Amino acid sequence: MYIIVFLQGIVFYGPIATLYRQNRNLSLSNMFLIESISWILMIIFEIPWGWFADKFGYKKTLIISNFIFFVSKIVFYKANSFGMFFLERLLLSVSLAGISGCDIALLYSSVKQEESEKIFGRYNAFSIGGYLIASSMFPILIKKSMDNTAFWTIVPYAVAAVLTLFLKEVNVKREQKPKFKQSLLRAFKNKSIIILVISFALVNEVVQVVSVFLNQSQYVRSGINIKYFGILAAQL
Repeated sequence: MYIIVFLQGIVFYGPIATLYRQNRNLSLSNMFLIESISWILMIIFEIPWGWFADKFGYKKTLIISNFIFFVSKIVFYKANSFGMFFLERLLLSVSLAGISGCDIALLYSSVKQEESEKIFGRYNAFSIGGYLIASSMFPILIKKSMDNTAFWTIVPYAVAAVLTLFLKEVNVKREQKPKFKQSLLRAFKNKSIIILVISFALVNEVVQVVSVFLNQSQYVRSGINIKYFGILAAQL
């Protein structure tokens, strides 16, 4: 799990994600539109993925989600229109909704309770470490082209998808396997959980928009050389 999240933190195109999309015929307003739809879909997909994980297990959920995550990076590399970038975000929404909570549940069920805080701390650190390494390597990859950063991002995600196959499933004892309709009704009845999920998603989305979409445009306006975008991304 440490290695998987580390590899998924290696997003070489991260420092120029906005510029890459603009270079592929996507306007900033369309980016916000796609991102808004993606945010809504991610919340919607949380419920069926939660039911799937309870019924079929955490490992299967993560295998499917990480494979979709990997495919989304291929689509991103090939995208050159609104439709293709929308497809990439759709796949990403499905994937992240599946991974969200499931990875933590698998970790929590695999370790001793007194070690969980230490394990989760390391887990988050590995994710950040992957992004820091990607940002530090960015100046080397950008020398060739923007496309180069998107292409090489596919590689660590492919490895992460394969490594998911080797995870060990945990057996969580449940009195009865939940039915999808029951899970759906239970989720909508618990208004506090819905508000909590929406609140977290909203905060994450604001951070995403500010730290990815808006800041890169300001860097360009300020006349900062693109080779320094990786260093600036690491500071965030």
